[in-house]
Amino acid sequence: MSGRRADRAPGVSLAPTAPGQFFNPLAFAAPSPISPGTSGVGTFTGPYVFVTDLSLRKSFRLPRENMGLMFQSDFFNIFNRANYSLGSLGNATLTVGSVNFGGFGSASNPRNVQFGLKFNF
Repeated sequence: MSGRRADRAPGVSLAPTAPGQFFNPLAFAAPSPISPGTSGVGTFTGPYVFVTDLSLRKSFRLPRENMGLMFQSDFFNIFNRANYSLGSLGNATLTVGSVNFGGFGSASNPRNVQFGLKFNF
């Protein structure tokens, strides 16, 4: 569609009609070549994204003067919630008439845990 908005099909619900769909692809149609499209900005919003990160650190003093040890653990997406993408970020597309139009794309990064140990002298 080269940047134009899709035409909104009158009377068709945006609610998904099949598993794996984010919205009903039949609710939109490709606009004519001379039309900017009838769907407005903000017709719907993309999938909700929820990511919680956590970082824990503990410092220890060592018996020798000016020496210390710090242990650190970082947890990214600690609740391991699947955050789906739309558009070019996955296998979904926002081009009217394509096979994956209206479907979810790939999920973002799963839970990631990293540990670190730092020796200060």
